[in-house]
Amino acid sequence: MDYIVRMEKEHNDLVRKIDKLSNFIQDKHKNLDSIELLLMIQQRTYMESYKYMLNERIAYSKEKQNRLNEEERKIADV
Repeated sequence: MDYIVRMEKEHNDLVRKIDKLSNFIQDKHKNLDSIELLLMIQQRTYMESYKYMLNERIAYSKEKQNRLNEEERKIADV
């Protein structure tokens, strides 16, 4: 279960970083040259993809853990 907590923490940290980057892009885009802006937008896109994959891993891991817990309960009931 600890690995799920670690993934959730990583996800939350990533969300904060994406928000910070998005705010920076929105607020400072006039001070950036076109290549810097493009690179930051691409970075945010990859970060969003990573966030999606973390969500998928967390959901799968929780589902898997629930199945294991259910199997253990069934065994204990026997």
